[in-house]
Amino acid sequence: MRLPDGMGPLQSGTDVPTPFRGVRVEDMGRTRLIAIVAVAALCAGLGMGLVAAQTDEIDDAKAQRDEIRARAAEWASALDPLVAENDELEAAVATLTANVETQQAELEGIRSALEQAERDVMIADEAVAEAEAEVAALRELIRARAVEAFINPDDDVFEQVLSATDIGEAALRRAFIRSVSISDAELLDELRVAEAEVVDQREAAAAARDEVGLQLNAEAETLAELEVALADQQRLRDALEQRIADYNAEIDALEASEADVTARIQGLIADEAAREAAIAEAARVAAERERLARLQAEQEAARAAAAAQQSLATGEVTVAESTALGAEAFDSVPLPASAPSALVWPVGGVVTSPFGPRWGRMHEGIDIGAPTGSSIGAAAGGVVISAGYDGGYGNAVIVDHGGGLVTLYGHMNEILTSTGAQVSTGQLLGTVGCTGSCTGPHVHFETRVNGIPYDPMAYLG
Repeated sequence: MRLPDGMGPLQSGTDVPTPFRGVRVEDMGRTRLIAIVAVAALCAGLGMGLVAAQTDEIDDAKAQRDEIRARAAEWASALDPLVAENDELEAAVATLTANVETQQAELEGIRSALEQAERDVMIADEAVAEAEAEVAALRELIRARAVEAFINPDDDVFEQVLSATDIGEAALRRAFIRSVSISDAELLDELRVAEAEVVDQREAAAAARDEVGLQLNAEAETLAELEVALADQQRLRDALEQRIADYNAEIDALEASEADVTARIQGLIADEAAREAAIAEAARVAAERERLARLQAEQEAARAAAAAQQSLATGEVTVAESTALGAEAFDSVPLPASAPSALVWPVGGVVTSPFGPRWGRMHEGIDIGAPTGSSIGAAAGGVVISAGYDGGYGNAVIVDHGGGLVTLYGHMNEILTSTGAQVSTGQLLGTVGCTGSCTGPHVHFETRVNGIPYDPMAYLG
């Protein structure tokens, strides 16, 4: 079976090399570890300060963006009534425009009627003029006839009228011939009727023209009023459209501002992510350096132990000196932060062999004597990483408690757990026995931190 790093096969009661002369734990890379931890802490502190400042700036930018959005919403809500009002004005302008077009068409019809009336008046004037000419001719004929009849009451006058060749005398000739067959009273009656007809024609034509003129004036006034109302409505619509354009321009400006702030927020978030990545990378590098330094210290300790064994074998140091050095070098180290704060005794009994050099070798755990079949419990909660027969350990169980802390329980009579099992503090792992290399029933109990064995007595409560 392969044990965790630094843990080789152990046999209770067998010799293990002692520490070398003059080597101290403090000399095994501690200075380097302190420097690395200090640099990592400094980087973390600076990183936290940068992240806090960056987070505040992002929060301020987000607050600014929220304010811009609120203002844009206010402008948009104010714009809706303006658009509705503009729609109403559009409808009113369209109605007025239709009325103006209708009125213009009616006005055009009246103008055509007026032109016809004026033509009728002209025709009537021509008829009146002709009638007036006939009336004048009749009057002249009557006057001439009266004069002629008074001066020459003979028949020669008829011959003169009949023999006249002047075309202008046709009316006189016609009236005179007619006057020969009618009396003077009838001729005068006809004259009065003709004059009355002339007057009636002139009055009718004038009345028709005046009526059309009145209609034209009324329609022109209505059209003027409609055009004034249309101009007013158009001015209102233009003003309202200008206000709407101003509101839209303000909303567009706010949207542009929001886009700028959003872009700035995204940039800040990207910067923050880059800073966090850089801080994480620095922490990773520091942790890796710390791990390498610790590994180097462990390797140096292993080399020192080998040198000490060689020194003991050659007689350069005594067993007593090795024991004193071992107590100093392999006593204990603080438990990792994630490891249990204290361990409980795996079994009740007496320590028959302590941690340290024994018989010229290193005893890397303690032996706790107890009757065969006594229960063995886990010193702390953890995960069983090995459960089975393991050479000199006999039936053994190894539990990983996290944070680099591992415990081993050897020489069991019976194993009552399995690899991969999750165990709690005091949970039964097996029973006391004497399997493997042992001289009597006991439990060989080890504590190792990052693969290096330390005295279990320093951790047992």
